[in-house]
Formats: sequence, C-alpha cells, structure tokens
Amino acid sequence: MNPQLIDARYPINRIHHLAKRIGIVHDEPIGVAALVTVPRPPGRPTVNMLAPIVIGARSRVGVQVVLHGSRFGLRHAL
Repeated sequence: MNPQLIDARYPINRIHHLAKRIGIVHDEPIGVAALVTVPRPPGRPTVNMLAPIVIGARSRVGVQVVLHGSRFGLRHAL
C-alpha cells in the first residue's frame, strides 16, 4: 500500500536518500510500499509504516528500509 495514503507527510525524500545507498540513482523513479497485515480471524488490519519496501523503477533493485528515529511504527492501525 502507498504509505502516503495513510499520512501525506510520509518522508519520501528521506526514503530517496536511503535508496541511493543501495544503488538506486537519485533521479530514478521509485516505488514505495508499506506492508499490510490482516490477522486471522479477519481482525483489525495494520500497516508497517516504519519499514517500507523501496524498488527502483529502472534498475529493479529493491530493499526494505527502516526509518530509524521516525514517528512511524510497525503496526499502524488502518
């Protein structure tokens, strides 16, 4: 899920900076996805806003980054 749908102030610029460290070029478009968990029996879903998946559109390099020191958590309620 796009984390900016949850919080418009999600730090995409910081994620771009972290993505450069793994070989994604600065001007390369990236995809950012937050993992959603739905517990059984269908319970209250949560989103991992602390550690999104980042994928470079051209390089197809991907990594899960951790936003250390951020206000976002592992189990943000939907």
